[in-house]
Amino acid sequence: MSLWTRAKLCLIDNPRGSMMVGLYRLAHQASVKKRGLSGFNLIWAVPVLLGYKYLTELVLGYEIPAATKIGQGFRIHHGYGIVINKHAIFGKNVDIRHGVTVGCKMLTDGTQGPSPVIEDDVELGANSVIIGGITIGQGAKIGAAAVVTRDVPPRAVMIGNPARQIR
Repeated sequence: MSLWTRAKLCLIDNPRGSMMVGLYRLAHQASVKKRGLSGFNLIWAVPVLLGYKYLTELVLGYEIPAATKIGQGFRIHHGYGIVINKHAIFGKNVDIRHGVTVGCKMLTDGTQGPSPVIEDDVELGANSVIIGGITIGQGAKIGAAAVVTRDVPPRAVMIGNPARQIR
């Protein structure tokens, strides 16, 4: 894909999603740099993180914590109502759409259980829910409104509630 095509896809065709990813990247860098640093570095890191949390959750209506590990090529399409647990891990070139939830299961003692691992080249459809310490295999596609609570093999296509493999 040419640089112009990529820029057009990001900035012209999907400005909200591009802004969301850009804000996340900035806040993630501040989050990483904040750990173990003091003085001048905290002067910029703390306001960036507080501003990010306020802007994303209260103004723009989505939750992608700065501490979340997300690989390159992450794309958001129609980014409304997205909720991602800070312990979830995303590989490269993951596409998500509006209403996606990626989170953990609450354990019986009230603590958070493990969060999902989303491998490279995965697509998460609108309003899909990925819950628990599961792995979504490389190249998998999760259909709209699918509820996934078990591991998904690579290149599988999952639909429904509960999600079932159709390919």
